[in-house]
Amino acid sequence: MSKCDLCGGYGYIQKDDGYMGMPEAVQCTCVVERALNQQAEKAWTGLSRIPPKKKGVVLKGKISTNLVITAEKTEIESALRNALWVESKPILFIKVVSDATLMSAWLSNLSRMGEDIIDPDFQRDIKVAALEDLAESPNLLVIRLGVKMAKNSQMAAVLLETIELRQHLNKATWIIEEPRKPLAEGHLAWSLAVQEALEGWERIRLVGKVKGTIEGGSDTLKITSNTTNQDLRVEQLLPAGRHMTVKL
Repeated sequence: MSKCDLCGGYGYIQKDDGYMGMPEAVQCTCVVERALNQQAEKAWTGLSRIPPKKKGVVLKGKISTNLVITAEKTEIESALRNALWVESKPILFIKVVSDATLMSAWLSNLSRMGEDIIDPDFQRDIKVAALEDLAESPNLLVIRLGVKMAKNSQMAAVLLETIELRQHLNKATWIIEEPRKPLAEGHLAWSLAVQEALEGWERIRLVGKVKGTIEGGSDTLKITSNTTNQDLRVEQLLPAGRHMTVKL
């Protein structure tokens, strides 16, 4: 591992204009960058390997804001990595989880009580005792929807409980929906109660892989994909809230 050119690996450099003109030792930027990489990896395995950038950061200053984000996996990875790098607060605990993980956390308590779990997505080795353990700790909890495939009638209720737990603690939550599977009626995690809980949240659409024209009324969107030459019909109710469209 190469040493830092500024501090030589010591982690501190000398600043000559300190108090009363006295020299003082200040933390080198390499220490902060190392801590930010550790924060990113703890948040989402592999996130630290994405090269960060400081310009054109879409989610800059949004770490403490509740958001509903429409994005593919690669898009939210890049956006989160850049947002954390610019925020430059490695002390913050950030965690990215999937809807399948939320369900497993909820089911884990039932499993310990001796209940039979028939959900095929259930992860028996999940390292939390209950949903509260997973939902309450992070300063920012990022929830990726669309990972869970097996139907479970409690999925929307589990998502709603997570949202309510976070709001009770005044902690920020990002809900990530896939462009081709919006959080609308018919989605495993949708319910009218969930829709109402998300009213007023800022909405950001990271446009990258799904490109083309959008036609139709307020309840039906016809998305013509440039990459596949296919028409994708998405039935959705558009919740109230601010909308931002960003083309990457």
